[in-house]
Amino acid sequence: MLFRGKPTERLVLLTYSVILLNALLASCGNQDPAFTEISSTKNNEPLNGEESIVANQQEIGGMDARVKDSQEEPSKPDENTDKNIDQNMSDQNTAGTSETDATGSSDDKPGSQENNGADNTNMPPSNYQLVTIEKTQNNDNKKVDILWIIDSSGSMEEEQDYLGQKFDSFISALANSNTDFQTAITSTDICNETIPSDLTKIVCPVDYNGDGFHLRGDFVGEAGRKVLSKYDSDLVEKFNAYTKVGISGSGFEHGLKAAELAVKKVLTHENEGLVRNDSFLSVIVVSDEEDDGIGLGMKDMYHGRNFVEEGLTQFRYTHEDLKNYLTETLGAGKFSISAITGTRNNDGSMCSSPHSSPAEEGTQYIAAANATGGIIQSICATDWDSSLYNMGMDINAQISQITLTLKPYVPSIKVYVNGKAVSGWQYIEGTNLIKFNADAIPEDGSMIKVEYYGQPK
Repeated sequence: MLFRGKPTERLVLLTYSVILLNALLASCGNQDPAFTEISSTKNNEPLNGEESIVANQQEIGGMDARVKDSQEEPSKPDENTDKNIDQNMSDQNTAGTSETDATGSSDDKPGSQENNGADNTNMPPSNYQLVTIEKTQNNDNKKVDILWIIDSSGSMEEEQDYLGQKFDSFISALANSNTDFQTAITSTDICNETIPSDLTKIVCPVDYNGDGFHLRGDFVGEAGRKVLSKYDSDLVEKFNAYTKVGISGSGFEHGLKAAELAVKKVLTHENEGLVRNDSFLSVIVVSDEEDDGIGLGMKDMYHGRNFVEEGLTQFRYTHEDLKNYLTETLGAGKFSISAITGTRNNDGSMCSSPHSSPAEEGTQYIAAANATGGIIQSICATDWDSSLYNMGMDINAQISQITLTLKPYVPSIKVYVNGKAVSGWQYIEGTNLIKFNADAIPEDGSMIKVEYYGQPK
């Protein structure tokens, strides 16, 4: 409806409308004082939240100028209204919080998606805390211990050969990064020659192959040489020999449980010293079948036994069990689990190649990799040089990961390298960490800053 008053009266109404608009915008609380204070640290770069605030203020200023240009007889606004607007803006810009752990009271949280004050549907709860993590990237002489779990069942002969033959591709990726690594191998076979009577220790309710090479987490190789180092002149030769763990192992494969047993035996000195206190542990499972730790919740189709009816479900072992064990033993962010395993094609069928035709998808190994920032390679891949090189490169990225102290509101996560916001990273929910992509690892000496809103403990 048009206002039909005199021109002067219409200008007065327009002027007060602009003042009211400024007051409403100022009271929305676009700027979080905690984020403003953080931005004044050594990186001295504007943050996304601040940029949108500046843009909004510039737009408001431009609107004022356009209105003033159109006014022929501007009326003097009420002084109290101006004072209230100035006070609202001052209150937003002067409130402060600590640099490392700040609680913001505004509904507009910096770092969240589309932080322009128009839509708060993606904003974190008001009690979430602003957390800043800063570190200097150090790529020199990082230590990684690599534990290989190789399937020793009857269908794995060609895959074992491939792994040994192409291992130098894996080594070259690690060597290029100046990583101090060592490695050892065990198998997926944790069963005894006969069905064990004490199922609380080792769960092998079915004796598939009674004459197998049952490692039960023991490392293969020559005594005193079971753990191979980057400094060994015969590293590739020895690894090639050690990968041939045989194909007469139990068909009841326990790759995840075998990893736990291998680490436990290192800690009790039954295995040679693979796991170092100041090192990152990378577990890599190579198997063309599913981990049978989940099989105790089903009927054994080969022997007609129902493990549920026999009460064996209490002994199930899943990727979550291994993740929890390694977290408790080594600490959060100190390990990863990767897999070379059976995968599915886009149409849902199992992958297949001249050297491998897996009967099952390795869902537990894939889930473990997704939960811990590991990498997944198809066992059907025909170019194992590339697969193993990529896996070696990804281990470099795993070592460079950053563990978060609180569970984050994911859209609020921002990563800066030398003061500039960067992409090329991912948040791993299962272990609550930030992992850089293999081709986006910050250069040595870079200043890294991670900011996010986290759920209070």
